[in-house]
Amino acid sequence: MGKKGLIWSLAICILFMFSIGCAELTKSTKTEGAKAEGGKAGKVSPMYSEFKDVMIPPDMELDRNESLVYESHNLRMGVLYYSGRAELPEVVDFFKENMKNDGWELLNSFRHKTYILNFVKKGRNCIITVEKKGGKADIQIWMGPLQKKLESTKKKLRRR
Repeated sequence: MGKKGLIWSLAICILFMFSIGCAELTKSTKTEGAKAEGGKAGKVSPMYSEFKDVMIPPDMELDRNESLVYESHNLRMGVLYYSGRAELPEVVDFFKENMKNDGWELLNSFRHKTYILNFVKKGRNCIITVEKKGGKADIQIWMGPLQKKLESTKKKLRRR
């Protein structure tokens, strides 16, 4: 197999892995909330995201086309994109309160046009950005391992 064939094969494998991760995304928060209430119309209650210990504010919808989750062994990471009608300070307060309740520690936060919240918990890092776009609140949730945890995982895999 030539160099071009090898590159194409690698690209196809990577795309396949990403498509599997995207296929695993759960239904949007709004849909799950309606099911939990027995299909009743009205205000949707907050639900947990694809990352089981990150709660999403009510009335936020998952953008499946932009979101990506990768899972391997004990590692789950990726980025989730949500949007919905909400005021930015309320969304930021929601995350600060609920992340703390779920055992996350707020390391730092930044505020300008975009709010950036940086949390850590048991070898994982979660960065949440909140900004206003087109009259909606856009949320990005980035989840990944801390560098220390990633290095110990690499060492374990090398021993095998």
